[in-house]
Amino acid sequence: MISMSLQKQIVIKSIIAADITQEESINNLSAELNNQPIDILINNAAYLGPPDPQKFGAIDYEMFTRSFEVNAIGPIRITERLIDNVRSSDTKKIIFLGSAAGSIAQITPPVTLYSYRSSKAALHLAVHNLYHELMSENIMVSLINPGLVDTRGFLDLKPEDPIPEELTKMVPETLIRMIQEGKIPMITTYESVTKMMSYIEELTIETKPLFVNCDGTPMPW
Repeated sequence: MISMSLQKQIVIKSIIAADITQEESINNLSAELNNQPIDILINNAAYLGPPDPQKFGAIDYEMFTRSFEVNAIGPIRITERLIDNVRSSDTKKIIFLGSAAGSIAQITPPVTLYSYRSSKAALHLAVHNLYHELMSENIMVSLINPGLVDTRGFLDLKPEDPIPEELTKMVPETLIRMIQEGKIPMITTYESVTKMMSYIEELTIETKPLFVNCDGTPMPW
């Protein structure tokens, strides 16, 4: 949580660790913040998990539960606990990072990642509720898909390169092949963050729609 103007120098006053799946940890975080106003609350929580235990017929339900705890419940839990900090700020913006993987309209073969997709779809619905809940208080709520961001080095792979084992542990091989062939476009972290910063800076209570890509283009539900 950083109180800042996105076009100016960003100053981080402190870094505080917290486990968003544990109520006691979030309560401790809230106490440590001590009612400090939060201009922009950014909920960036994601647990992807390995792909094999997310295949129908071999679903790991402990992982399924963890996906919901981190991806859906955690962001709402911490927002509920820190809402008064947002209320007391000047900017009053709450950002959730969603995912195209949670878009029901965009599900196409190969069908993968049952627990991750389901948990992100659940987050999207909860955020939609919150958007309407807080509108009367002029608190801005936005759900942003950061894009398919390369945080692991996928863009370094050439079409003829063998796929490293550490990557297949995170993403199904079929999807990695599609990335290699350019059928699934990825962007760099810098591209994604830069676009999101610009969008968040311009966000107002009248901004539509709620669910957008990192560049502000509408995302299908």
